[in-house]
Amino acid sequence: MLSVVAVVLASYLVLRVVWPLRWSRAARTGLAVLVFGLALHHRIVARFAGSMASPEIPKAAIAVLGTGFIALLLTTVFVLLLDAL
Repeated sequence: MLSVVAVVLASYLVLRVVWPLRWSRAARTGLAVLVFGLALHHRIVARFAGSMASPEIPKAAIAVLGTGFIALLLTTVFVLLLDAL
């Protein structure tokens, strides 16, 4: 269920922030893939490493992924608030 919410939030962020950018289509597509990757990072890590706190994953990688996920969530919340106002 968390994956569905993450995909919906990432889709909203891509449609409202990433796609209107005046970049090339390849750059926007790459950024959209990065946004979806951050949104689904819990699933990706659980699929390949077993759990988010797996000892095989370096602590720096866990910190970077967590920071990216929180930045994604905060950006989505702020865009939703701006659209609501």
